[in-house]
Amino acid sequence: MGILARLHAVGQECPTYILRLDKALVALPRQNSEIEKGSKMFSGLKNLANMMQQAGEIKGKVAAAKERVSKLRSEGSAGPDLVRIVVSGEMTVLSVSIDQNLIASGNRQMIEQLVNAAANEALQKSKSAAAAEMADIAQGMNVPGLQDAIANMGMG
Repeated sequence: MGILARLHAVGQECPTYILRLDKALVALPRQNSEIEKGSKMFSGLKNLANMMQQAGEIKGKVAAAKERVSKLRSEGSAGPDLVRIVVSGEMTVLSVSIDQNLIASGNRQMIEQLVNAAANEALQKSKSAAAAEMADIAQGMNVPGLQDAIANMGMG
């Protein structure tokens, strides 16, 4: 008996072709693209599972980093230390110090400008320090987009 090859499509619910060769049935995928879609899907699920495993680790690292950030202190000054401002890692002004001679000068505009400059310097230092603390979380973790997310938390 010669080789009888008959190829016919099976319904939508079965993504294969059935090949009949001398009473031997062989199921073949319809298209390579369907295999590739499945492979990509399982690869995506694997990445998701990996991210979920790391979620607990990330949560712990974030809590520790937030604790360190809350203890940060940054100082900004303006003029030759005529105005000094200290802020926390949470961007809260903790203290303002204005030189007595500057106050006695009565130059309100200069005092305002120096306070503004010192505050901006302190806040920028605090922001940079907090960003560095948070960036340490992403080091060594294979989570796509984590570093970008941390950078966009208002600290980058």
